[in-house]
Amino acid sequence: VKSIKSDDAKSSTITIAPVQNGYGRTLGNSIRRVLLSSIPGAGATGFRIEGVSNEFSTLDGILEDVVDITLAIKQLRFSVEGSEPAVLQITKKGKGQVTGADIAKFAGVEVINPEVVICNLTDSKSAIEMEIQVEQGVDYLRASQQQNLPTNMIPLDTVFSPVVRVRYQIKDTREGQNTDLDELSIVVDTDGSISPETAFE
Repeated sequence: VKSIKSDDAKSSTITIAPVQNGYGRTLGNSIRRVLLSSIPGAGATGFRIEGVSNEFSTLDGILEDVVDITLAIKQLRFSVEGSEPAVLQITKKGKGQVTGADIAKFAGVEVINPEVVICNLTDSKSAIEMEIQVEQGVDYLRASQQQNLPTNMIPLDTVFSPVVRVRYQIKDTREGQNTDLDELSIVVDTDGSISPETAFE
């Protein structure tokens, strides 16, 4: 590795040079695939809302339907210590937004993007009680494959990977008299639950 330049906590450019001509693309493609599919992370695998039996229900006093709430929960990103699933709680009453910041504190679990809006309570009598199960995993898991959920929870398709995007670029470089070499620059973007440098290492 020639250099690591951090643009911010979620994005870094890693430069590898010099490498033999043609190997830059081989390395770049391989590293990109591994970063996108093999780095462990955490995600919501299922949820339950008091009074809701399925994902096509509507809720009195809540602007969104359950499908919209499902999409919002999928946007939440987590950092989880330990391998056991964690069940997080949200209880809120009165008019206003329900966001990731309303998730009750749970030991070993951090909400990375608490600003995500889950739903909107429409009047002073509105209320919501919700449980969200979060667990660690690798890559992607379909809702139909979820195995650790309580029977009363609605399963979610879960993207576990904390790496959001990987791009790479190849440039010509030289070392002494040898001009037929590659310089590989890899830009790694994560969700903030892990640093790009840690993911790369």
